[in-house]
Amino acid sequence: MRLILISDKNGQRNRSTFSVDISILVLGIAMLCLISAGLGCLFVKAITPTVLVSEERLTSVLSNSQAEVETIRAEAQAQLDAYNVYLANIQARLIRLDAMGQRLTNLAGIENEFDFSENVGLGGVEESLDEGDNNQTFSPPDFMQKLNELSDRISTREKQLSVLQSLIVKSTIRQENYISGYPVKNAYISSPYGVRIDPITGKARGHKGIDFSAPRGSKIMAVAAGVVTFSGVRNGYGNVVEISHVDGYKTIYAHNQSNLVKAGDLVQTDQPIALVGSSGRATGPHVHFEVVRNSQAISPISYITRVNKVANPTIQMAKAE
Repeated sequence: MRLILISDKNGQRNRSTFSVDISILVLGIAMLCLISAGLGCLFVKAITPTVLVSEERLTSVLSNSQAEVETIRAEAQAQLDAYNVYLANIQARLIRLDAMGQRLTNLAGIENEFDFSENVGLGGVEESLDEGDNNQTFSPPDFMQKLNELSDRISTREKQLSVLQSLIVKSTIRQENYISGYPVKNAYISSPYGVRIDPITGKARGHKGIDFSAPRGSKIMAVAAGVVTFSGVRNGYGNVVEISHVDGYKTIYAHNQSNLVKAGDLVQTDQPIALVGSSGRATGPHVHFEVVRNSQAISPISYITRVNKVANPTIQMAKAE
């Protein structure tokens, strides 16, 4: 292949002739194209940001995300556990209130008015909101705020019931120590308190108690709660039981066939303490009953004629509650 170059210089034309191999020319053009393409790729790569995410990087990101989810889940579970503990505490206090309320109803004798084994009766006809209220958005109260308010109300009720229980117990103790009634059932007064004709000597003598005639072996019962301070034999009295009560009172039961209690025993009202007999200085089966106040024998008549126990304002207050 021949190449002819013609140049025009200073008005004169010059012609140069070259002899070129065509294969070399094609190879040169091809190499030039390859170099241009390579430079173009390098330029595009340089000006375009390329982000390559490796598998290790992707695994690390997923692991961190999973750890965050587990942390949030653990925090939520901890909060839920705290709520459960709080609710369990409230439930336990409610159970204690129910038990205390049941005990108070038993002490006050108002079981028919308050049944703590039943749910509180609530209800009513369902009514829709007014038209103006329908446009208002209902937002439920804060959960923990309501729980705290409930806990405060329970604390208040616990204190009130504790005070009421203390009052009722004290009133019950006063009633138990309230001396009243006959010491033996199905009996009659065979000898009064005061001056009388002695049944053995026939002379006028003072009588410190009242004699109740009753069948031999009948049960003699305490007329009030107290502590047995003596149980044994005394001259003239035979088998004797002496019980101390509050406010300096004592009751004495004499001429017993046998005693059923011993010194130091706690006795309740109407508890059997002895059996009717004729031990000691007696003409027949009966119980000699004395009431002593501050070591001085007093007439039992005003005590045995007490039919009703002392009025209990605490019970009335419990009913009003």
